[in-house]
Amino acid sequence: MSDPRARTPEEVRDKLLEHICHTIDYWDKTTDDKRTAMEGVAFSILSALDGCSVAVPAFLVTPMSHPDDIAHYKSEGKNWYPEDQPDLGMLHEHFYEVMKQVKGES
Repeated sequence: MSDPRARTPEEVRDKLLEHICHTIDYWDKTTDDKRTAMEGVAFSILSALDGCSVAVPAFLVTPMSHPDDIAHYKSEGKNWYPEDQPDLGMLHEHFYEVMKQVKGES
């Protein structure tokens, strides 16, 4: 047995993707309602990214805007995603609130 070490970027990526695959399987077996399953998968992935899963640690989620995209938005007179924004925070805590707004249920 080898000494403990930090996981490689590839191992971290694969662990996160494995967790997402298990999440899909869980929701597929939990309900026959497609909408409930899709919302469950989305909420579960956001919860995992936020660090609310024992299977994976929290991950930073922040926009990575390309300078060309920023220039395009500016030329169109539209707001753009900043390059230096911090982590978006606890995404799963805001999911259902935003879902209600999108569905027009404010």
